[in-house]
Amino acid sequence: ASRDQLTRRAQHDMIDGFLRELDEEDRVAIIAFDVAARTKLAPTRVLDVDRRAVRAALAEEGNVGATDFGVALDAALATLDGVDPADANIVYLGDGIISSGPRQLDTLRAKLAGKAHFIGVGIGGLEYLYSYSVQLHEKGPDKVSPYLIPNVIANLAAGQVAMHLG
Repeated sequence: ASRDQLTRRAQHDMIDGFLRELDEEDRVAIIAFDVAARTKLAPTRVLDVDRRAVRAALAEEGNVGATDFGVALDAALATLDGVDPADANIVYLGDGIISSGPRQLDTLRAKLAGKAHFIGVGIGGLEYLYSYSVQLHEKGPDKVSPYLIPNVIANLAAGQVAMHLG
C-alpha cells in the first residue's frame, strides 16, 4: 500500500471534520481518485449526509497507486455541471503529490478557469510529524526544523480564504 493505515485514518478524520464544519444546507460530493475517479458520495445536502456511510465508503480506498489530478478535476467539474461558477467550489484534501497525467499547473488551472473555485489542502505528513516528535523528545527543541508546522498544518487554505473574504 502506498499509504499506511494511520495516514488513511487521518485523511478520513480530516474529511469527517470538514463535513462537520460545512453549513447544513450546503451540498457536498466526495470523489476518491488515483488514475480513475470514484464517487464516494453523490452531491448531497450536508444535513442529509450519513457520515458513517462516508467513512465506510472511504475505508474501501487503500492501495492507491499513481495520482492523476486531471482525472480528479474532470470528475469534480462533471459533478458541478450546471452549478453557477460563482457558487462552484472544489476542495481537495490529499497529499498533493501528482504522479500521473498532466502535472503542469497551467494545464490544471485551465481546466478550472471560469468553472469553479479551487482550494487545496495537503494532508498527510504524519510520518514527518512523528519523526520530529521523536527528535523533539530525544534531542530537544533546538533540533526540530522551523518548517515543521508549515509542512504539516492543514488549515492554511481556510485561513487564506477567510482573510480574503473577511
